[in-house]
Amino acid sequence: MSVVANEVKGNILIVDDEPENLKLLSLLLIENGYKVRAAKTGKEALSSIQFSLPDLALLDIKLPDLSGFDVCKNIKSDDSTKELPVLFLSALKESNDIVYGFEVGAQDYITKPFNIKEVLARVNTHVQLYLLRKELEAKAIELKIANDKLEKEIAISQQVELMRQKNNEIAELNAAKDKFFSIIAHDLRGPFVGFLGLTSMFQNPEISIEEMKHYGELLNKSANNLFKLLENLLTWARMQRGAVEFNPQIYKLSEVVKQNEVVLND
Repeated sequence: MSVVANEVKGNILIVDDEPENLKLLSLLLIENGYKVRAAKTGKEALSSIQFSLPDLALLDIKLPDLSGFDVCKNIKSDDSTKELPVLFLSALKESNDIVYGFEVGAQDYITKPFNIKEVLARVNTHVQLYLLRKELEAKAIELKIANDKLEKEIAISQQVELMRQKNNEIAELNAAKDKFFSIIAHDLRGPFVGFLGLTSMFQNPEISIEEMKHYGELLNKSANNLFKLLENLLTWARMQRGAVEFNPQIYKLSEVVKQNEVVLND
């Protein structure tokens, strides 16, 4: 349990079947700022712990039902209570008993008759360590939650940035497409105007055979130019779909320039 507004240092469970010991220890701990509850048997102690976890258990070894060792084993075998600090407070002074007390999981062992200052010092030390550990665990959970939240926010931010980049790429592609269509429209307009003009010449009833031949050649050139422009447009469309195979060819730039000069002059 947490310390409440610096008034209660901790919640202590005292387990002892001797009423005088319970009374003495309870008064001692209450006077020093602790909240105290008592149990006279091992089963009663385990039931009390399951109902509400204390911050420390002062446990006698000789109890009318279960031994203090068995109670401690039970506490330490349960994941929900295994971190609870247990201090044995017993008249058993043999080294074997003391060593066994630590083996079953106790944090400390105080022999009877006990020294009041020693009991208070050890209780205070273990309670503070336990509460500090719980506080650190709570902070660790908070940090993990905050870290998970931050990671999610970063992931969302990265997705938003990726979407923004994709939108910019799409906008650039659309702009390039619009520019390309504008160029195509401009380039098609010139040959079409000439093409239409030449076709109108054939409507003249006085046109000679030589003139018809000449205009026919011009119409053929104009049609070829239009066809090349359309071919370029189709090639660009295939490039946008990724359907163009890489097929490099060798060109002489001088010939390409001459061909363009002829087209321009025409």
